Amino acid sequence: PNEFIPYKVVYNLSDNVELQKLDEIEKTVISNTSRIDMLECASERESFFDVVKRLPYSAKEYAKLHDGNERYSDNQYVSYGTIDGQNVATVTLPSDTSTTLIHNFAVKNCYKNFVYSIYVENVENVQEISVKVVTLGTGGGNYTISRNTNLLINGWNHINQTGFVVGTPNASNITRIEVKVISKNTGGIRISIGDICSYSRKAMCTIWFDDQHDTVYSKAFPLMKSRNIEGTMSVIAGSVNDVSGHFMTKAQLFELWSNGWDLCNHTWYTDSLTNYSTEQALYSIARGKEWLKNIGVGNPSNYLVLPQGDINAEIEKSAKEYCTMIRYAGAVKQSIKYCMMPHDDWYHVPCYSIKNTTSVEDVKSLIDEAVEVGSWITLLYHGFVDGTANVQTRWNIGDFETILDYLLTKDIDIVTASDAVMKQ
Repeated sequence: PNEFIPYKVVYNLSDNVELQKLDEIEKTVISNTSRIDMLECASERESFFDVVKRLPYSAKEYAKLHDGNERYSDNQYVSYGTIDGQNVATVTLPSDTSTTLIHNFAVKNCYKNFVYSIYVENVENVQEISVKVVTLGTGGGNYTISRNTNLLINGWNHINQTGFVVGTPNASNITRIEVKVISKNTGGIRISIGDICSYSRKAMCTIWFDDQHDTVYSKAFPLMKSRNIEGTMSVIAGSVNDVSGHFMTKAQLFELWSNGWDLCNHTWYTDSLTNYSTEQALYSIARGKEWLKNIGVGNPSNYLVLPQGDINAEIEKSAKEYCTMIRYAGAVKQSIKYCMMPHDDWYHVPCYSIKNTTSVEDVKSLIDEAVEVGSWITLLYHGFVDGTANVQTRWNIGDFETILDYLLTKDIDIVTASDAVMKQ
């Protein structure tokens, strides 16, 4: 399982060991593994657009800062109307032009999480779009909510995040909203801005384990079970039952699943998908998913966890046919510590990787930050030791127990990955 052998592969999906040529196995596994059924996706989660529409009911508290049809200050580039039943203010800009829409308040309250909708035309010509919530903090301050233009698409984009803080903003004392739109010199754009809202909601934490190391079963699982905490496990299907490599057995994984855990697809092999051709990578993804489907774990088999956190654009595009979520490794996305909910990009889910250099206080601080802003954090572990952890992917089990108890004292829901999807 630790090495990709081009022409001699152990094929063990039905407990019968056969040797076949790789291309034959690929064709069999990829063709027989079910791609994502849209009805299955719909039953698992709502679209982000639907969640935004019902946000007043899913958020703990909610404030609409600006209705899409509410007039901004006079601006020659703006008109008002509706798109798909949503009130919008449409900005039509020629190339290489900048404009800022302004809406003033006397005084208004907001929360630190923000969500707004924009409908984009000619996305290739968008230089910038950002929303600034200006407040009367000490010395003034604002929250700025934006998205990298490389992630925008033509059509609806739903943007949510904790506001990037400038100065010392006071969320209970908003004075105005500024919407800045800039076009490139390559051509004009039309951007329609819908509702701009702020909200608070209860934080969530997923305790996630990669690679089914046997110490998760022997050390972490009993501590979590005694506290009625369920976890999420990324399964390298080709390494199941490899006890000499300290991997868990199929019976142990089934016991986790029977106790409410999610079992997710960490593919068949352990090394990066980028080491393979697209067809080989899809084979590893499909074979890992098929193994999980065969033991009946349900929707979490559609959650793909990338080995080594790596993927390229071509493989990612094809992989989306086999999954409803892609989670990156902490080492790759460590700068993104958590997801704001509702989450709008399930194919780029970050996590926070706990290493042997990570302190208990580091983890507590992250939990506190999540509670404050109402985000979803994923704490990623690999394995445990009783004493000092000398391997990067190991952590002291006593420190892990401390974190479990700390979570139970906080206003945060401890959820599996599938719970997080359903609760968004």
